[in-house]
Amino acid sequence: ICSINVKTKEVKLVSIYRDTLLKMYSRDEFDLANSEFAKGSDTDMISMINMNLDLQIQDVVVVNWAALIRVIDAIGGIYLDITPEIEEATGIWQPQLTQAGYQLCNGVYAVAYCRNRYTTGMDMGRTSRQREVIDKMLQQAKVASPSALLTAVRYACPNINTTLSNDEL
Repeated sequence: ICSINVKTKEVKLVSIYRDTLLKMYSRDEFDLANSEFAKGSDTDMISMINMNLDLQIQDVVVVNWAALIRVIDAIGGIYLDITPEIEEATGIWQPQLTQAGYQLCNGVYAVAYCRNRYTTGMDMGRTSRQREVIDKMLQQAKVASPSALLTAVRYACPNINTTLSNDEL
């Protein structure tokens, strides 16, 4: 869940773990949080979250993780602190990753880094890494060239499903 305060320009991100048991909006039963998204619609997912967590979310933006690979590559990669555990768990090799430590990662490695849940912290570690990757992408986008940003937008836009209009986006 992303909350944006337009006056202070403060952004807050909160994760709902995929294995959280919630009452489904589209059916009268309890299931895992990711089930409503997989079996229902974006609006069913918003309704489920609002109903269970007493929120008033009105809009959704869904981004395909595969698109992030190309977006991260377009902005020149992001720097991540790769621990030995993460290096072993992701199993993705790239030439510049010869050892653990703080280093520039391409899109494939960055997405593998943030999607892996088989390390210390499991889903909580995973969502923490996802927020970290999103933050690092935004920081890198601030210093990327206009052509790199245009390329990133071209990759991202076809992979976004949203209830927002183009003007709102």
